[in-house]
Amino acid sequence: LWPEHFDAAVDQPAGGGRVTFGLSPGDAAHPEPYAYVLPPDPPDEPDGTWDARGFRGALLPLSRIAGDDPRAAVLAFMRARRAAIG
Repeated sequence: LWPEHFDAAVDQPAGGGRVTFGLSPGDAAHPEPYAYVLPPDPPDEPDGTWDARGFRGALLPLSRIAGDDPRAAVLAFMRARRAAIG
């Protein structure tokens, strides 16, 4: 629970730190619901993997979740970002 919004998240040890996986109903910076991953050592500037604006991580907005199985799409997004950490 954050002061500016509510989201559900879990942490996992990874890459010499911790990775956070979460789901948010949206917030002031990102008005639509989204899934996100925060790496233990994010880059200073967004790149192809860590592309979120407003925080240093990766974000998958609801509007980009395609297909018949949204759960599978979110898991694939999170697994790909976890694999990028090493």
